[in-house]
Amino acid sequence: MGETLTVTVRSVNGQHAEVAVAGEVDVSTEAILREALVGLVERGAKDLVVDLADVTFLDSSGLRALIEVIRLGGKLTLRHLRPAVRLVFNIVTIPSLTIEN
Repeated sequence: MGETLTVTVRSVNGQHAEVAVAGEVDVSTEAILREALVGLVERGAKDLVVDLADVTFLDSSGLRALIEVIRLGGKLTLRHLRPAVRLVFNIVTIPSLTIEN
């Protein structure tokens, strides 16, 4: 894929954080997403809201990054998924993950 991935922390308020992600999440970029989200959880933000409106692609590498957050005790709410990204989540069920639009 090769597109750049950006992760922007919009706000952090105690255990709650809001994050926006843009680009493609694949094997070459998943570390950017994982490190940003895991870093928030490690600093105490356990309830993460992640806006995926500008994510154009997400593969199993991206799923692994999200699962790592949950494994560390985080709770994820994903918002504004594009149809192609939503398909990935129609195939799998991940506990502690909520999808909103």
